[in-house]
Amino acid sequence: HLISILLVHWNIFNFKIFTFISTACLIGIVAFFYRSIMEKQKALLFFIVVILLFQFQYYNSILLPTDALYSTCTVFYVFSSLCLLNKNSIWKFVLSLLFILLAVLNCGSGFAGLIAGALMLLTQKRMKHLFVWLIFSICISVIFFTNYALVHQSIFSSENVLVFFNRILKCAVFSLAFLGGPFQLPYHIEVSFISGAIVWILFLFLTLKKYYKINPTIYFMLLFLMICSCLPSLLRSEYEIKYATSIRYGVYAMIAICCCIIGCFELIDFKNSALLIKYVLAFSILYHLSTNLFFYPEVVIRKQKLETFIQHIQRDEPFELPPVTPCTPEEAKVIIKESVQRNIYTFPQ
Repeated sequence: HLISILLVHWNIFNFKIFTFISTACLIGIVAFFYRSIMEKQKALLFFIVVILLFQFQYYNSILLPTDALYSTCTVFYVFSSLCLLNKNSIWKFVLSLLFILLAVLNCGSGFAGLIAGALMLLTQKRMKHLFVWLIFSICISVIFFTNYALVHQSIFSSENVLVFFNRILKCAVFSLAFLGGPFQLPYHIEVSFISGAIVWILFLFLTLKKYYKINPTIYFMLLFLMICSCLPSLLRSEYEIKYATSIRYGVYAMIAICCCIIGCFELIDFKNSALLIKYVLAFSILYHLSTNLFFYPEVVIRKQKLETFIQHIQRDEPFELPPVTPCTPEEAKVIIKESVQRNIYTFPQ
């Protein structure tokens, strides 16, 4: 919001600037992965992460500013906070508070980062830092939720116990599909359930093996993402399971998968780890190519639809908005035209 105000004030507002910011955050996430990997085959593991993250499957979270700033930037802020929090330093602890504040202000899923950070400090027995972190979390929560209006029906609003437990079950199923979303090719949600179950099994395995003591940053980043997989269904009980595999959530799921891969190679003493990593690398390359072939046409189609939508507004022709758009066609037309007048938006040629 502050950047938007500055750009409008300087009369240089351009949506491409926000796309650049979100892409820079994705690069930042990859950089944090590189710093966090402790496995001997660090270069190969890092290459796998890069191949898995830079693809077209979740173009919403990279190319479209609304989703990109909402998802990718929040993950970057939380990752930054956890990396700094893992260093037993006063000034880095202060910086970690700043980054987690940015995460919360940027997106509600940032609150999951507060939970992950608190558990990191608890497992490391840094009680003074934990006390400050909890006080800081309480203050943020009180300020954030004062006069807060929940737009969607929450799972906690159920009066009937049976309905409540049904929603909890739905939340669990949603989490499986959410985490397995990157493997939905070609839109078979059953594959997503299986993939999501594997991610949960790996997370539980890493927990039982106390991986949080070996590599706290990767483990608690994974914990943050596991909590995030439950939030959409938990806070929006009317969400159908099909929304779990939405490409807007793909970046969360893929980063969780990368954390699982890193954790397994760092925790298990594979006799031929170098050979196994090469097999995983080969699979990652094939997966990367298949997702690009499958999803790149969707990027082109999405662009064509947006251009058609704008052309209808330019010509004052009737048009329809997507079902999830929180405004009427008349309001959309006013917003677009006023944005053009204020030099915030320029009609494509």
